[in-house]
Amino acid sequence: MVKNLQKHWLIKLCCFFCAILLWFYVNSTVRPMKTHIITGIPVKILNITSLTQAKLVFLPGQTLTVDVTIRGTEADLLTIDKGDFVATADLSKYVFRKGQVPIPVEITKQPNNVSILNNLTLTVNGKFDELVQKTFHIVPRTTSKVNGGYIAQNAVCKPAEVIVSGAAQYIEGISNVVANYDAKNAIIDVNTVSTLQALNSADVPYKDTEVTIEPTTAEVMVPVKKIKTVNVNIKTKGSIGKDMVLKSLLPTNDKVDIAGSTDALNSITGLDTEPIDLSAITNGKAVNAKLILPNGITIVSGDGTVTVNAVVSKIIQKNLNLSIALLNLSTGLTATFDPPGSTPPKEIMVVTGDANIINGLKDGDISCYVDLTNLVATPTPIELPVKFTLPDGVSTFSISITTVKVNIVTTVTG
Repeated sequence: MVKNLQKHWLIKLCCFFCAILLWFYVNSTVRPMKTHIITGIPVKILNITSLTQAKLVFLPGQTLTVDVTIRGTEADLLTIDKGDFVATADLSKYVFRKGQVPIPVEITKQPNNVSILNNLTLTVNGKFDELVQKTFHIVPRTTSKVNGGYIAQNAVCKPAEVIVSGAAQYIEGISNVVANYDAKNAIIDVNTVSTLQALNSADVPYKDTEVTIEPTTAEVMVPVKKIKTVNVNIKTKGSIGKDMVLKSLLPTNDKVDIAGSTDALNSITGLDTEPIDLSAITNGKAVNAKLILPNGITIVSGDGTVTVNAVVSKIIQKNLNLSIALLNLSTGLTATFDPPGSTPPKEIMVVTGDANIINGLKDGDISCYVDLTNLVATPTPIELPVKFTLPDGVSTFSISITTVKVNIVTTVTG
């Protein structure tokens, strides 16, 4: 019984050693082959510029990878990863079109101890677009402000335009090509070179890999001028209509801000308007008058004109029937109109003036009289002038009596 058990364990032990020997033999001599898939091998795109002749562009930002099926021994496969492979796609070897197109891929580097089973069928889907060019006007832009009391005038870019090329979908999305510059606290002209940016409608710049701007930079020149506040001087020509009176002619703003060099500003205290033709003015009509600017001077804001408001009144006439008074007679004398006992004469006067004044005349506003100051008694009538006292803004158009005869005698007491 014991001998049988010992024989049984001896057989098992022999079988175990035989299996080990067989395993070493197979792996060292026969080396069975296996397959394995390597995923996510990056694809390097070659000769992208070759698409230019076809007016195409390979859209940037694409991450393309391939999977390869390899064959080798289990021991070799265990030591290989995707970093041991180089995959390329040469765009100069094929013809492409706009849209998503399959691109043949070649494995240009691989481990020597494995073979690739799908090397001839490797492709990736790449996206292509039309290559277009468009000319854009450069827009100078800044978020900073010059020093207080100064103004940054219109910036000028040189060149004024650039050519932007790239995929049609990018070019169509460009809203502006801008040249940013810094004018913070500037008191002299700003001259700088700015790197240009193409912006979409959200004001986000396109990357250099997406569009090409030619040239890439522009010179930005910004005149910076000092500001001064001066008076507006209204100038006129011609005459107001005969039946009108000009009461006032005033600008809406009687001061204006101008800009220029310090030397030029020092000699300026005001700006004249071009002459306003008074003959064309009607009541309540506003007139735009152009300001005359000396060389080197500009208006800070506005179009270089001022609004001038005219206040005009109509001239009218009025007939008045006035009594003639005898005034300033010396004591002890008596004065009467000649001939004695006649009805005192009436002065028929036509006055003219501003309608508002003439229509507002009241009794007593105009006096009509003969001045008897320092006169003495005379045996015969004296011819004396008729005088008038008129309110401001009223003048005589015509009078019916210019002189009267007056009798001056000594008063008889009794």
